[in-house]
Amino acid sequence: MKFKVTSKEIIFQVCLHLMVFLFYSFDKRNPTFDLQHAAFFLNYAAGALFITYFALPRFYNNKSYSQFFLWCIASIISVILIEELFLEKIFFPGARANTVQI
Repeated sequence: MKFKVTSKEIIFQVCLHLMVFLFYSFDKRNPTFDLQHAAFFLNYAAGALFITYFALPRFYNNKSYSQFFLWCIASIISVILIEELFLEKIFFPGARANTVQI
């Protein structure tokens, strides 16, 4: 089975991600746009798109469920590591250091 991405699929994905980003980034308490929202959202979207367009067609559709599961876990772990090791240090420097008092 050959997996082909059409232009309609690309337009749908772009519109869907823009709508989800708008709902994710704006709220009642903070109605402004922040760069940190875009960076965190792009990290999550990249993980979801990786699973959707790489892992699903290559492993799940070919009934390689264990490999699909491993690639999904690797994708989730990489999203978490990127967020914790890079994005939080860039956008919230010093937020984790010296905050615990014993």
